[in-house]
Amino acid sequence: MVMKLERTAVRLRIPLVDIVNPWDRRNGDFQALYFEMEYGSFRPLTAPETAGKDTIAFLIHDTIPLEQTAQVFLEVMMRQSSLPLSRYPTRLAQFGLTEVVADQTKGLKWDLFLQRSDEGTLETYVGCSRPDPLWGPFPRCQQYFRAAGLDVEVGYAREHLAQWREMKAAVSQFLACAKSGDQSGE
Repeated sequence: MVMKLERTAVRLRIPLVDIVNPWDRRNGDFQALYFEMEYGSFRPLTAPETAGKDTIAFLIHDTIPLEQTAQVFLEVMMRQSSLPLSRYPTRLAQFGLTEVVADQTKGLKWDLFLQRSDEGTLETYVGCSRPDPLWGPFPRCQQYFRAAGLDVEVGYAREHLAQWREMKAAVSQFLACAKSGDQSGE
């Protein structure tokens, strides 16, 4: 996996059948990889197998640091002003997350949740849509974090937000195994 922004490459061993859409493959190298796993079992699914299933989709790619991507999410998806993320008030939310208190009169129906280390470093953020007649009755979440030296984006139904830690752990374990070359899944 070539990470141009970070000027590095991360070697992964992943069966091609597990990769749903190999994005931006150039000269045999990948710039991004997309996977879909069955919710619960975390079994990799091929594109035809995903139809009608409750899935967790994740993308590994090279992005700007989490603080910056969270800022972009706040400005673009939630239509907030360009105040720094640290200037927005927060409140404790469910599931060990902190919610950014944003101006809800801006139109789009999104919530932004943060998980910071004890030192205050942003480790995970989750942007979730709300049920909406215009955007659809089935809200989704997009979760962002780093694992095994890679930038990760995980998508799932909002009803699974309570399991955000478990999904992060499962994706992190998958990537750690892929990075080490240990295909046993242990």
